[in-house]
Amino acid sequence: MLVILLIFINTGSAIKTTIVLVSIPFSAIGAIWLMYALDYNMSIAVWVGLIALLGVDAETALYTCCFTLIYLMISKSEGKMNHLNDLKQAIHDGAVKGA
Repeated sequence: MLVILLIFINTGSAIKTTIVLVSIPFSAIGAIWLMYALDYNMSIAVWVGLIALLGVDAETALYTCCFTLIYLMISKSEGKMNHLNDLKQAIHDGAVKGA
């Protein structure tokens, strides 16, 4: 709950917080599948690594989401959102400059 509260304080929006939180389970599922495929045993070290992965994933998703949304809002305020290609270009610019 503390992580959700911190993300909400950082973004200032429940929708942006939800967008960031949606990506976290996908990385956890991928990590668990990889551990299963490599036949790793669940140990304390693996749990610590998984928790660290989720923290890094939340941070990366937060910055990527915020940069993309900033570029979408800038494009919309400048009146550049007239076609689907304009939306794609704004998403591309936000993803490239946020990374």
